[in-house]
Amino acid sequence: MATLTVIVTSVNNADKLKYTFEGLVEQTTEDFDVIIVDRGCDAEAKAVIEHYCSEYVGFEAFEIPHCLVPEARNAGVKKAKGELVYFIDGGDYIAPETVESILSAADETKAD
Repeated sequence: MATLTVIVTSVNNADKLKYTFEGLVEQTTEDFDVIIVDRGCDAEAKAVIEHYCSEYVGFEAFEIPHCLVPEARNAGVKKAKGELVYFIDGGDYIAPETVESILSAADETKAD
């Protein structure tokens, strides 16, 4: 089980989703999983989501059409497997060391 679950709320822009997912794939640790909450993406964005879920271990997605970001995040938390959660939105990019830094800070501060 991964220590951190990254919850990604989707956007209707395939290029922005690729940008977000590539940042996740480039992480310097594998101690995380990814839950993508599809808020009703178009076909092109859905294809990107399906590609990353099929190509990368730890990526999974589910759909809640027409929901707002807070509802999507709450639904993602319910499906999270990690001890910690981290939220990003489709279109956000995180540096390759982000997850490792979060886990290190959580360990140092005994975050729960």
